[in-house]
Amino acid sequence: MKKRIFLACDFSTKQEVIDVVEKVKNDICGIKIGLQYVTSTGIDGIKVLSKFNLPIMYDAKAFDIKNTLVAFAKSLKKIGVSYATV
Repeated sequence: MKKRIFLACDFSTKQEVIDVVEKVKNDICGIKIGLQYVTSTGIDGIKVLSKFNLPIMYDAKAFDIKNTLVAFAKSLKKIGVSYATV
């Protein structure tokens, strides 16, 4: 029986998310991704998760806990963004 749980996937790579979701896919009702994942993997990172047939929630807040904001800024740097508003 699936629980009413969205799995928070606060990772920077597709493989990290896939590995975790594979382990618990039968026990969750959805996948939550955020800025760190989307800016690191792009649209392809979101599309790859569709194979699980679970709803995907994009938690796109830019003003969050310090660790999340730092990871977000590092991810932006990797894709060539020089400035961002927070």
